[in-house]
Amino acid sequence: YDAIEAGDWDAAAAAYQQALKQDPRDEMAVSGLANVHLMQRVTGYDDAAIKAAAEHPGELTSALTTADLDLFNGNTEGSFNRLLALLPDADADTKETIRLRLLEYFNLVGLTEPSVIKARQKLSLYLY
Repeated sequence: YDAIEAGDWDAAAAAYQQALKQDPRDEMAVSGLANVHLMQRVTGYDDAAIKAAAEHPGELTSALTTADLDLFNGNTEGSFNRLLALLPDADADTKETIRLRLLEYFNLVGLTEPSVIKARQKLSLYLY
């Protein structure tokens, strides 16, 4: 927790990864690591990246950036829907990138949250 309070995202990620090595089912560590990954990305976005994301919403990088910012700002469903909307026309690599990001989001928000359950169902439909 000290690393998180200090904004040392790399140290916080390492601590959570170590906890997961000891117990891969540690839900707090899974959620904590997802939160740290989100913070690493969000704090790394500069004005140019945010502007590019706004100008090109259909591009994968832009959608990922905007979805991160949506989630960070509490727009959970918006972040999920932004990425899910890209899946129907996506190639296999893009689908995998989106799937992994959404799984991280789901772990951060909580697997039993209604918005997560709904988004997981949509993800399954698009992937399988």
